[in-house]
Amino acid sequence: MGIVWNELMTTGVPELDEQHRSLIAALNNLAESMSAGKGRDEIGKILAFTGEYAQKHFRAEERYFEKYHCPANAENKREHQRFVNRFTELMSVFQRTGADFKFINSVYKELSDWLLHHILGIDITLRPYVQKSA
Repeated sequence: MGIVWNELMTTGVPELDEQHRSLIAALNNLAESMSAGKGRDEIGKILAFTGEYAQKHFRAEERYFEKYHCPANAENKREHQRFVNRFTELMSVFQRTGADFKFINSVYKELSDWLLHHILGIDITLRPYVQKSA
C-alpha cells in the first residue's frame, strides 16, 4: 500500500505540490499504521489533518486556478465541494460509531482514490497555464 509521488503529479506551483506531498505522506502513514495493526490510533489524526488540510489547500488551489485562468477552475471548485460534502459524512460516521478496520480501510481507499483522481485529472491541468505565464 502507499502512494508514490512522481513528476506527472506536478502542478507547476511549488506550494500546491508540497501540500499534495504532505497529504500523500499522511495517507501513507495511515497505510503503514493499518499494516501494523494501529489504524485505530491514527484514523482520528488523519481525519483531523485532512479536514484542516482541505480548507487551507482548496483555498490556495482555487486562487491559483483563478490567477492562471485555468479553464478547469469551475470543475475544480465542484470537485472540492464534493470532497467537503463526503468528508463531512465520513466525520459524522466516525464521531457516531468510531472506527473499525472496515471503516479505516474504506477511508484510506476513498481518500487515496479521490486524491489521485483529482491531482491527475484536474490539478495537473494547471501546469501549462503556469508554464505559459513564466
